[in-house]
Amino acid sequence: IEKMRTEGGYSITHRGGAGYKLVRIALKMDDIYVHLTAATKKWDTCAGHAILKALGGEVLDRKNKPLTYYTNETVRNEDGIIGFSDWVQYEKVKQRLAQIPRLH
Repeated sequence: IEKMRTEGGYSITHRGGAGYKLVRIALKMDDIYVHLTAATKKWDTCAGHAILKALGGEVLDRKNKPLTYYTNETVRNEDGIIGFSDWVQYEKVKQRLAQIPRLH
């Protein structure tokens, strides 16, 4: 992530709560939210995801799949989360993330 910041011209800000970060993206206060580990849970992301999606954004996991909330699978977001409102920005970050090994 640090390499992405220095080489890609990104700035990193620290905010509390996954839902809050996703709402900040929906409001165009931040560009993208990347959390690569399984530390967030479905209840951490569901409201922010709904708001972001309603305003044209999306939240995907590291495998580029949308998060789901209606199954009996684990409550953790096992493959991390990437929240964004701009698909072009997402594609740039996705390419850089592909170079980072999966974190546990």
